[in-house]
Amino acid sequence: MSLRGILKSSYYLGDVNDCRVDVDGTIIRVIAAGNTYNNFKIGEPVSLEFSEYLVFEYDGTDQTKILS
Repeated sequence: MSLRGILKSSYYLGDVNDCRVDVDGTIIRVIAAGNTYNNFKIGEPVSLEFSEYLVFEYDGTDQTKILS
């Protein structure tokens, strides 16, 4: 599966790059390898290729927040 979107945010968390990508008005959370951090600038178009993905039922909570 592949999608195109706009990189909205990118957070380096050590072993992963936690990104938000806007795909046609829907924000998708993408967890990429940590070495991808700073490969793209906020606002740039990106292409996403999925090897694995999870889909969760919407329960009304904001799933885009990073909890620590």
